[in-house]
Amino acid sequence: MASKKKTKPKGNPKGHQVQVMGYYPRELAAQLTTLSESTRIPKAALLREALEDLLVKHTCAAKSGVHSKGG
Repeated sequence: MASKKKTKPKGNPKGHQVQVMGYYPRELAAQLTTLSESTRIPKAALLREALEDLLVKHTCAAKSGVHSKGG
């Protein structure tokens, strides 16, 4: 019986994640790089954490009736 060669699935290695890209001011990008290097946390992980924090902030604001623009 011939053995089947397992092939690596194409696409997203994390499974349930999607790629989201954006443009950031140079200074913020530099600060993100510095934070990533000093904490040894990948930039992608830091950005995911920031996005989660932002969504929590706005979910809480929406529930309380408070709306903020730009921070």
